[in-house]
Amino acid sequence: MCAGLSRRWLLALLAAVALTAVAGLLVWRFPEALAGRDQRIDLVQGVLLLVLVGSSGVLYRGVSLGRAVRNGAIWVVILLALVAGYSYRHDLEGVWRRVSGNLVPHAPVAGADGSVVITAGRHGHFVVEAEADGTPVRFLVDT
Repeated sequence: MCAGLSRRWLLALLAAVALTAVAGLLVWRFPEALAGRDQRIDLVQGVLLLVLVGSSGVLYRGVSLGRAVRNGAIWVVILLALVAGYSYRHDLEGVWRRVSGNLVPHAPVAGADGSVVITAGRHGHFVVEAEADGTPVRFLVDT
């Protein structure tokens, strides 16, 4: 039991050293990121939060190290997917319009060139939901 606990402490120490090395590399590469007092406080706060969460996962006896690493990797992938989705939000807007046009056929979809696309419903008719004098009304469009 003592060897397992000391191994976990050693891994926690190695993780802290690796985190410090990565933070040092980022500070060396991007010195303007920590130009102000608020940025330095945010860095220290973020590192302490990471150390708290990471060490609790490593030092907790009920969770194996492999499982903690796997769960951490899953969260990193989820975070990267969210950042990528946010980064490409303008490029994916056309995809979203097309999907929402198929999910809600009576909602007209505005194209980038000023056109309006209406998808036929299950019954084969083109129905559009629009406003007339501030009241939402469904219109049957004659093609």
